[in-house]
Amino acid sequence: TIEGEAATLVQLEDLRVPAPRLLGSDPSGDVAGHPALLMTRVPGRLALQPSDPTAWTEALAEMLVAVHSLPVDAPPFEPRKPILEIPSWTHRPDVWRAALELLASLPPPEPEGLVHGDYQQFNVLWRSGRISGVLDWTGAWVGPPDVDTAHARLNLVCLYGVERAESFRREYEARAGRATSTWRDVAELVRYRPRFSQTLRHQIARRMTLDTRGMTDRVEDLLGLTLARI
Repeated sequence: TIEGEAATLVQLEDLRVPAPRLLGSDPSGDVAGHPALLMTRVPGRLALQPSDPTAWTEALAEMLVAVHSLPVDAPPFEPRKPILEIPSWTHRPDVWRAALELLASLPPPEPEGLVHGDYQQFNVLWRSGRISGVLDWTGAWVGPPDVDTAHARLNLVCLYGVERAESFRREYEARAGRATSTWRDVAELVRYRPRFSQTLRHQIARRMTLDTRGMTDRVEDLLGLTLARI
C-alpha cells in the first residue's frame, strides 16, 4: 500500500541502504486525483549484463543481507497459499511431486527480519559498478528473510541460469552466516509458470537477450538441485 511504502521510506532515511526519500504521499487521492506517492529520483541504471557477473552477484547478496538487518517497523508477514498441484506442462513431474510433498509440511523454524518483498535485479540500480539504489518497497514486511532470497533466486535462474542463482545463495549464506531455507526456495520455485517470459521480456526492454525456450528447464533444474539439499 501507499501508506506502507511511505512509512518504510521514512524509516530508511537514516539507514545504510540507498533507497529513495519520501517527498509526500496522498493515499486517499483527494489532492492528486488518485492515490499517489512522491519520492526522490535515485541515480543509476539497471545492470542486466554486468561486465563482472561474479562481483555483481556478490553485491546483490551483500545488499540483501544488509536489508534484512535493518531495524524497520513494518507489517507482519502474511503467508501466501502454497502451490499444491503438478502443472500439466512439466516434463519432470517427479521433481514437482517431491516439491509438493515437502510443501505439505510447515516450514522449519526461521529467523525474522525486514523483508523487502520484491528483491530482484529489476529493483536494483547501479552506478560505477556499485549498487546505487534499491527500489519498490511497497511490499516490505517483517518475517522470514528467505522469502526474499528465494524470490531473487527464481528471478536469477529465469534470466541467467542455475549457476547464477546458486552463486547468489552461496554468497548470501557466507555473509549472513547461516544456511538459507530450502523450504522457502521450493515454495517460490513452484510458483514459476512459462508465461513469466512475457513479463520478463517487458521488464528487460531489449537490455539483454532472454532464452525463453530454456527457461522452464532452468527452473526445474534448480528445483531438483534444491530438493537434493534436503
